[in-house]
Amino acid sequence: MKIFLSIVFVCLPMLTLQAAPRCLWVSSYASGYAWEDGLEKGLYSVLDGQCEIQKFSMNTKINKSTDYAKQQAKAAKLLIENYKPDVIIASDDNVSKFLVVPYYKNSDIPIVFCGINWTTEEYAYPFKNVTGVIEIDPARPMVETIKTDWSMKVGSIFILNADTRTAKKSAKNLGRYFRKAGIKTIAYYAKTFNEWKQGFLLSQNYDVSLLMNNSGINDWDQQQAKKFVYNNGKTLTVSFHKWMSPFAMVLFTKQAEEQGEWAAKMALEILKGESPENIPITSNQRWDEYVNMELINAANITLSKKFIDRAVPID
Repeated sequence: MKIFLSIVFVCLPMLTLQAAPRCLWVSSYASGYAWEDGLEKGLYSVLDGQCEIQKFSMNTKINKSTDYAKQQAKAAKLLIENYKPDVIIASDDNVSKFLVVPYYKNSDIPIVFCGINWTTEEYAYPFKNVTGVIEIDPARPMVETIKTDWSMKVGSIFILNADTRTAKKSAKNLGRYFRKAGIKTIAYYAKTFNEWKQGFLLSQNYDVSLLMNNSGINDWDQQQAKKFVYNNGKTLTVSFHKWMSPFAMVLFTKQAEEQGEWAAKMALEILKGESPENIPITSNQRWDEYVNMELINAANITLSKKFIDRAVPID
């Protein structure tokens, strides 16, 4: 009996498999939203096979109330307590606002944020347990291209957006940037498709119509929007979002995949033993350029051949 027991105790460690580290992705939005799907692609391209990944979607793009966001944050907190992740990836502003700051400021759980627009000042990041990636709209390359490559005067920009928390934060920071560049701005927020169309008509009185996110306009009509901008778009329309390509003449687009890749690489560094406070906060560096010649020709707008040749055409 003594011999048998000794064999069992020696063999048990050999039979024990080392558990994979646990990565929890808490998202402000939900799958099916183009930005979210791009983030997911970037995250999984780096983390797949490196850790066990679980996702929690707060779905606050569709459900915009503060009470709902707080309820979702509490549900995410309960999941964290039960799942006990080795690292949390917190994407977009609402996870930081309603989950990280209230419950995990300077806690022992490492957290990597991504998709936070322009600045982290409202969250007072970094914390000792938090680092991440800031999301900045390609406003600088847009202004430089319009002024330098196209020799166009840009004295005013109309920012047309859905009525969401993130939209208002982005518009505020875009306005701050454009003012420094000597450009006046006005921001308009649409709750409904009809309000968006009214805003688009108003935007025609400005040098540039900047079409931000339409996500959050629940009665959005894709086909009607295409017809409307084709028939009514006479001023230069620009967007930072690829999914707005049917409605904008020119796009300087952020890459959601880049945000996901950065966050995932930071998470891997943490899993290897690095402290979040030793990983500097960074921001996106890449953008893509697209051109919608159908809308440009309909508006009789002339862009430089140099830009048209290098930009990707929208089908």
